[in-house]
Amino acid sequence: MSKVRGTCRHTSMLTKDSDVSILDNSPGISSLRGIYDTLVAPAPSGWHKPGLRMFIMWNAWGHKFAQLASGGSLYILVLVAGLDLSWSVSRALGRVPFEVGKILRRPDDSPAGKLVRSRIVPTIAYMRERLPLCWNNRSCHTFAVSRGLSGIMDFTSLKYSDGFFDCLKRK
Repeated sequence: MSKVRGTCRHTSMLTKDSDVSILDNSPGISSLRGIYDTLVAPAPSGWHKPGLRMFIMWNAWGHKFAQLASGGSLYILVLVAGLDLSWSVSRALGRVPFEVGKILRRPDDSPAGKLVRSRIVPTIAYMRERLPLCWNNRSCHTFAVSRGLSGIMDFTSLKYSDGFFDCLKRK
């Protein structure tokens, strides 16, 4: 959990207006090394800066978790955390997280697909009912209503949550 908190603490710096404009207006930044050198390395001295290697590792881990969530539900990440599988996911090799996300999106008749349909989908449906992940505020209401949805934004839909975060103005 401390790794996740550390990642959030450090990456929050990347969302400042000045940092975003650097990324938006600098086509020369095309690698993690470029992002690190431009945004992380010159960070204020009071900020605990990760080394380049740790920064790249955090990015790789985040990519793996994003591939799992691309299976259609953020609840898969809640399951991973609840079952203490974070380390296993972070150590997954190659296309494993992508393939898991793919089978979560479209379970087939394979044993893994049957497991997804019989266990994971009902578990996620139960979690969604018991632990709703939604925001009920003005920004969400405006976004949701503009798309013909209820005023409460349901962040279990990656399509709608991506659209919502894309339309937010960065402060």
